[in-house]
Amino acid sequence: SFSPSDSKFASCSDDGTIKIWDFYRCQEERTLRGHGADVKCVHWHPQKGLVISGSKDNQQPVKLWDPKTGNSLATIHAHKSTVMDVKWNQNGNWFVTASRDHLLKLFDIRQLSSEVQVFRGHKKESSSVAWHPIHEGLFCSGGSDGAILFWHVGAEKEVGAIEQAHDSIVWTLAWHPMGHILCSGSNDHTSKFWTRNRPGDSMRDKYNLNTLPAVPGSAEEHEIDDFSVIPGMGPEDKVEVVCSVDSTAPGLVGGTGGIPGLEEMDLNDEKNKAHAKKVPYSKPIPRNFQAQWNDTGKLDDQEQQPGVKLVKELEPEALYIYGKVLPVEPGTPLAKAISEGGERLVRYVNSGAIKELRDVIPHYENDDGTVLPNVESDSDDTKSVSIINRIFTVPW
Repeated sequence: SFSPSDSKFASCSDDGTIKIWDFYRCQEERTLRGHGADVKCVHWHPQKGLVISGSKDNQQPVKLWDPKTGNSLATIHAHKSTVMDVKWNQNGNWFVTASRDHLLKLFDIRQLSSEVQVFRGHKKESSSVAWHPIHEGLFCSGGSDGAILFWHVGAEKEVGAIEQAHDSIVWTLAWHPMGHILCSGSNDHTSKFWTRNRPGDSMRDKYNLNTLPAVPGSAEEHEIDDFSVIPGMGPEDKVEVVCSVDSTAPGLVGGTGGIPGLEEMDLNDEKNKAHAKKVPYSKPIPRNFQAQWNDTGKLDDQEQQPGVKLVKELEPEALYIYGKVLPVEPGTPLAKAISEGGERLVRYVNSGAIKELRDVIPHYENDDGTVLPNVESDSDDTKSVSIINRIFTVPW
């Protein structure tokens, strides 16, 4: 599973470990240890430096990790059997787990004392899960019997199903970014792409004749309600939308068990404690996690490519500008401009203060046709920004 900036990724193994890798350098950064059995799945948070994993370990089935330090942040006792898959929702608050106990469970990171909702419908083990990229509350799951079910947060039962999508266990599911195509991969050695039938389409699914019926005749003769579709693949979805941003999800009430700092909660409220479910102790999140969670200036794991430096970090002995080599001596205005960054360097080069460049520096005109003087100014010169592409460091 890749990080939000694609500079790192996490992998899991049957050896019980999770490894964090640097994609740019192609090397291992650290190993996360804590599961007592095979780790079946791992997923990186869509916005933050937070990794979640699912395991065969019944004592520690789901764990949250800090990929920077390798520390375990919390353990969630979600299932009594192997957790086959776990996925974050794009809203960053929800994640859903799929287990061999036939259940799917929805959790909210702001309230980890109990699940938000339990989804029952798989006749055998649930093996994979995928959130819809457009509809926040919609997701699909695959089972060991080859079935694919569609669910919506707040709905008690599945909102759609493809009973015999595959002849064997469905290992993985993935939506097209636009949400109109679903791809499934199975142990029957096939990958299938699913989409809704269009009005007037006479073709039927070879394996699911009664699941996705097409309507004969022209599209004008039938309303949208006259034919069935795969949930999430068109505007026909009429399941009530559940939003997690400004409202509380069904079954999610204020109480204990969330990550400290993500919302205001009274952890000493005895009344709330009395109604809380008795669950095994989960390690609390460190206090400094709030600062990391609320830091939205840039992605947690974002960094420059190896070998790339900012202009102000350079200490060149010479610059090649407009076909001329200019020596850079310490303490000179040119060296000072370099130390102050690229924007300052561009303004200085275009100011006309460098004698060697006065015959090649372009002169700009005002809207009235008058020539702008080449004098250094503290104001931003938006017309000279493109010239930075013509400034290079000369290897010495």
